[in-house]
Amino acid sequence: MFESVKDEKNELSNLRKLADDQKLQVENEVVALQNVKKLEEEIRDQERKKLEAREEDLKKQREEHEKEKIKAEELRIQALKEDLKKQQVEFEKAKRLDQARFEKDFHVARDINNAQSGSTLLDTLAWPFKTVASWFW
Repeated sequence: MFESVKDEKNELSNLRKLADDQKLQVENEVVALQNVKKLEEEIRDQERKKLEAREEDLKKQREEHEKEKIKAEELRIQALKEDLKKQQVEFEKAKRLDQARFEKDFHVARDINNAQSGSTLLDTLAWPFKTVASWFW
């Protein structure tokens, strides 16, 4: 009986050691799972930060692209304004030239007409008086 008690104590001791080992193993697995969860969270955080950085970079690129588009449009508008000014200057030159040609042609035609009719400047100026005088004769 003594041996059997001793054996039972040994067996109980072995069972306690086995239980302690299993408990320690379970605790180690729990710690390992917690570490895995922490790593997964860290990985998600890093990925989120990368995505946020990428979104911010894309936002900056879009803003820069918009600024470049606006600048190009402003340059195009400026070029169109300068072209319009040049066209206005050319139009004014052509207008003055046409006016000068018209005046020259008008004076030449009047001079030709006066020369053909034999009238002089004095005749032209005296015309109203001659007309009034003709009423009385």
